[in-house]
Amino acid sequence: MMARKRRGRGEGSIFQRADGVWVASASGGYRANGRRVRKTAYGKTKREAQDKLRKLLDTATTEDINRLTVAQVVDEWLTAKKRTVAPTTYRSYSDTAATYVKPHVGHHRAVELKPAHVHRFYADMERNGETTGNQRKAGGILFSVMRYAVKQRLIEYNPCADIGRPKPEKKEMRVLTPEQTDVLLTAAGDDPLRALYVLAIASGMRSGELFGLEWRDIDFDAHCVSVRRTLEELSGQLRVKPPKSAKGIRRIDLPQFAMDALHVHRKAALAAGRLNAPVFCDAKGGYLRRPNVARRSFYPLLEKADVPKIRFHDLRHTAATLLLLQGVNPKVVSERLGHASVEITLNTYSHVLPTLQRDAADKLDQLFA
Repeated sequence: MMARKRRGRGEGSIFQRADGVWVASASGGYRANGRRVRKTAYGKTKREAQDKLRKLLDTATTEDINRLTVAQVVDEWLTAKKRTVAPTTYRSYSDTAATYVKPHVGHHRAVELKPAHVHRFYADMERNGETTGNQRKAGGILFSVMRYAVKQRLIEYNPCADIGRPKPEKKEMRVLTPEQTDVLLTAAGDDPLRALYVLAIASGMRSGELFGLEWRDIDFDAHCVSVRRTLEELSGQLRVKPPKSAKGIRRIDLPQFAMDALHVHRKAALAAGRLNAPVFCDAKGGYLRRPNVARRSFYPLLEKADVPKIRFHDLRHTAATLLLLQGVNPKVVSERLGHASVEITLNTYSHVLPTLQRDAADKLDQLFA
């Protein structure tokens, strides 16, 4: 006699064999190696086979979860993040996890990871000479992975929750004084990229925003530039994308000396037939790469001007510092920089605040003297 096959809704496969025994089977999650687990139960009645299968599936799910290592949870977390973050951010997460998190704690089972393991994680990184910045970055990844595991009901609590990350190192910001800035721009003279340095100081734009700039973004009548995109490099490949946040899309009014430099630069681009290329481009009309500009143009210019060696990004810090020293409202400076909030601006440029405090006191003296 042929077996009578019957399938209940959501029950997997269930049928009655020729000898009258009921057989129920269904997938019960995944093994540690990624293969699907198939569970089978037998019973004298259909209900008995179903009940046994449910118990097997519950047990299988628990066993699968208990076998999960931190490294496997990291991979699940990265898969989820890949859909929600920018490629450069995902690459940073992936590299940090592969370099620090997996080698140190990846072998532990997720359910067995304790605060003591997290303490040892930081201690091992410090012993290996890793910077505080790398320790904080790796710790942040581990915290997020464990928080994800809690939300997915893989573990009961986050072992990183009560462990403080190393305090960030206070990096000394290097900016040019007004006098040094003037010397630098004078030394640029007829440099093909003089307009780039002028615009960086006059606008405070990020390097990716400067290198992604197109001529249609500059309004010569209104004396302003619109920031609509940024150029980024990932694994050696360049790509243009919108700014990271809504605040990054902005209009920046420019001073006359910046417009004059851009006028000269546009005439040169017109003569070379490169008005359809980016505003700042190479000889073939392609996008510039920041490391090449720094090495071949910017650093030699600093040496020529005999001013302190700073990073190209420090021109943005110089722009903000000069504006604050001139008494420009921090809210306005924040909007020009594209910061998410004025608090970020004030925290970043706290080195200027003592000077502003002295200036405020002097103005009160003038008012009541």
